Amino acid sequence: MISTLIQYIHYNSYIISCVIIFATVTYISIKNGITYKNITILVIIASSFFFSWYFLKPKPTHLTTTNNIELSNKINPTLIQFQSEY
Repeated sequence: MISTLIQYIHYNSYIISCVIIFATVTYISIKNGITYKNITILVIIASSFFFSWYFLKPKPTHLTTTNNIELSNKINPTLIQFQSEY
């Protein structure tokens, strides 16, 4: 149970951090009333979080197991960067 929760937090730490930061900024900025300036700031923050996550997230690859790496190396020897699920 605990290890499942820790694994979930580990895999989704960026998204969880973004939600906490966005909720805090939203609370602070809307505390005095909703204005176009506040909405613009929140849209900019949300879009920057989304685009940074979208462009920096690891891309899926077939080189996640040692068998695939060995087969790839037999065909064409190359320098390989090992990838993990994290």
